[in-house]
Amino acid sequence: MMGDQTNSGRKWTLVKPDGGWGWLIVLGTALTNMTTQSLISVFGLLFIRRLPECGIDTSGASLIVSVQITILNLSGLVTGPILKTFSCRQLAFAGGAMVTAGLFLTGYATSLLAFISTYSVFTGLGIGLLFPTRFIAINSYFSTWRARAVGLSDAGTGVGQMLLPFLVRFLLEEYTFQGTVMILSALSAHALVGAALYQPVEWHMKRKEVAVEEEKLQIKEERNGLEDGKDPVVDEGPAKPAGKFSRVIRMMDWNLLRDQLFVILIVELGFVYTANVMFSTLLPFFLESSGYEGESIAICMSVLSGADIVGRLILPSITDIFRLRTKSVLFLGVGLSALARSGLVWYGQSYGQLYPALAIACFVGIVRSAVICNFNLCVADQTSPEKLPSALGLFMVIRGLSVLTLGPLIGYVRDYTESYALTLHVVSAFFLLLPFLLWLIEFISVKRTRR
Repeated sequence: MMGDQTNSGRKWTLVKPDGGWGWLIVLGTALTNMTTQSLISVFGLLFIRRLPECGIDTSGASLIVSVQITILNLSGLVTGPILKTFSCRQLAFAGGAMVTAGLFLTGYATSLLAFISTYSVFTGLGIGLLFPTRFIAINSYFSTWRARAVGLSDAGTGVGQMLLPFLVRFLLEEYTFQGTVMILSALSAHALVGAALYQPVEWHMKRKEVAVEEEKLQIKEERNGLEDGKDPVVDEGPAKPAGKFSRVIRMMDWNLLRDQLFVILIVELGFVYTANVMFSTLLPFFLESSGYEGESIAICMSVLSGADIVGRLILPSITDIFRLRTKSVLFLGVGLSALARSGLVWYGQSYGQLYPALAIACFVGIVRSAVICNFNLCVADQTSPEKLPSALGLFMVIRGLSVLTLGPLIGYVRDYTESYALTLHVVSAFFLLLPFLLWLIEFISVKRTRR
């Protein structure tokens, strides 16, 4: 939005505050992550006694988790269209309220259908609605310090994942299952406090004086799709008059799928996300099969999570200071993660000593943060701000489909080989090779386009 031209031939423009109230946005998103997103990691600890009491076996427990994760990711189909009508703040309020209500109602559930209806559907959809709002709120406030803000926000998830297991164990001993989920429901209501901080960026925009020559250059760069070093955006062509189906496609921004580079990117990220989830899931089982005791396994996982938090706090600042491309940092993290994870598996299987394994786990956690912090940043760099909600929604869908299709395949490898170590090596290779091949295809495609 441009202001009146001054007598010196300059104009005023409104720019992102790149700080100010934006840091309270970061606080709100971190609080939301800590009190809602972290709940997924304590499912087993929370329900380990309650489900058998209700006559629900392991397959039923798996169904509860699967339905929750599926709904969480497939909610990406509706978040984009919703954000065209409602603000991030309103959607975040709705998501936080659903998580709070779902946990409260779970306290009264006594059957598989009831647990799926209250826990899986309510909390899954609630967390799914919250997912895009956090990043979009931060992205609207920050440009120069965006990576640092995202890292601080994501650190809230890590802190929650470290603290919630201890809190849940204490609450179960003191208040039983029903009392525990009631308290967790009250805790998740803090997401509403976080959402209250999501003030519209228009309230806090800063005025910046821009020379006419600089303004012309900026307009030229925006037309070329090269602003801030972003990849060129593929021209989608003129809109075609069509029927209801085409209107649905435009409403949900599915025309993003015409952008070959965007499709390759979200598939790459889906592979990386799946490998990350499978490694985190199988690592405790591998450590146990390698002779590590329960306390040592807990220490190793805590060190890995703690290093992840430190990495989320430090690495984004380095990225911002040196103006590193988010995609470059992500793929560097992917390569180092694959090597570090295989190194941890090799050492744990060959030697089994705790302290060297903790050192390797610390490195694994740090490089993992370089991957996790840059998921949404890469998506944002590949699309325009107007289409970011739908782009994040499509990424959520691809992420969910990737887990649903590739997760069982990795499980089959474990059952066939009867070796957690070999399976984790396969995951590391998968973590490295498939995204690299897709990146190579993307690189060749960009070269041809520029020619």
